[in-house]
Amino acid sequence: WVECADKLDYHGMNGCRRLRICVFPTSSHEFKLRSELFPDHVIVPGGNVIQNFYDGDCNVIAGESTFLANAEATLKQETNYTGDFLLGENKFSKEPLALVTRQDDALWSGFVNHVLQALMAAERENITQHSAESFYKTSLFGDEYERMFINAIKAVGNFAELYERNLGSVLDRDGLNLLNTNGDTGLIYSFPYGDMSVEGTTTNGGTLEKILARGYLICGITKRPGFAEFDNNTQTWSGLDVDFCRALAAGVVADSETTVVFTELESAADRFIPLAEEEVDVLAGESQTLSADIFESTTKKGFTFTKPYFYLTGGGEWNSTSFSMVTREDDPQFSDFVYWIISSTFYAEEHNIGQAEYIHMPLKVSLFGPEFENILQEAIKAVGNYGEMYARSVERLQPRNNTRNMLNSVPFGPQIFPLI
Repeated sequence: WVECADKLDYHGMNGCRRLRICVFPTSSHEFKLRSELFPDHVIVPGGNVIQNFYDGDCNVIAGESTFLANAEATLKQETNYTGDFLLGENKFSKEPLALVTRQDDALWSGFVNHVLQALMAAERENITQHSAESFYKTSLFGDEYERMFINAIKAVGNFAELYERNLGSVLDRDGLNLLNTNGDTGLIYSFPYGDMSVEGTTTNGGTLEKILARGYLICGITKRPGFAEFDNNTQTWSGLDVDFCRALAAGVVADSETTVVFTELESAADRFIPLAEEEVDVLAGESQTLSADIFESTTKKGFTFTKPYFYLTGGGEWNSTSFSMVTREDDPQFSDFVYWIISSTFYAEEHNIGQAEYIHMPLKVSLFGPEFENILQEAIKAVGNYGEMYARSVERLQPRNNTRNMLNSVPFGPQIFPLI
């Protein structure tokens, strides 16, 4: 049965037509199975998939790798099942596990995120639980927390030690859970959407409302080849940063040509000031650092960075210079909006959805309020997918092949890449 599922075969002559798959109800796994892989009659949702499997309601269980790795022991413990087990070889979805904090305390969220980043960075630097004292200190969270990274590593070890101690005996560390060390495999990776039918509301007085009221997005950019170039003849901007601004504008007001205003920020030293003072809505093409994330020096404020959309090559295999969009921390809804617009271009390329095929992007997104239901389609309609954007702007300067700017898709490669 597992071989049938691995081959996506539910109608074959070798009995695969009787394939039935148990999956946790309302999970992203069920959504993936139903929407892309199998017809409804193959899926058997239920509250207790182990019991359903034992009772014969299904002959295959689908779920997270960590759950499946422990399913044999769980099944024997809960049902006295003594038969053989077979774990499938193929991975059909990606549900990364993460730490989660509330949105009302950006400093605490930053603290949590950077402790996790430090565990990964410690592995990168070959600093273990026993050599934790050699990791660096930081005063960004106050003098009382200057040893926060050292203490975290002393407590649990680096990421590799933590993984081996907790999961090593049941789940080999491979694919997405490995450090991206050599820089010749991709880090461009879209997170799963999950259930987008949940109805949300637009934050009253938030950035999204302000942009709608004024009728255009204000995007701060820094002129540089391939990312933000100005054509004096046509009086137009072009480049990768510019395209992400246009995608964002299209998501908000559905017309990226006339509803985005570009503000050129010439001084690298003070470009966070216009963002902090709300003279621009978002910055494009900024490199994430611990200090800018938590306590940027010119504004004395922290900022929210999206997932990077470009990784610089050169300067050694661990060059962590990357470019992101940046928002203020006082409007988490807008920060989330920008994050998912960026991710939508990755998703589109993963699913072979180009600018001409934008209609195949998920149609209705209710999470940000009724005004923004078509944000994913509008973004791709405006600029295309990430591959199209890259080819149009940056390929001539930094060829994409064998760099971290490639997609990380099936078969998944290393995705762990600390940015500190």
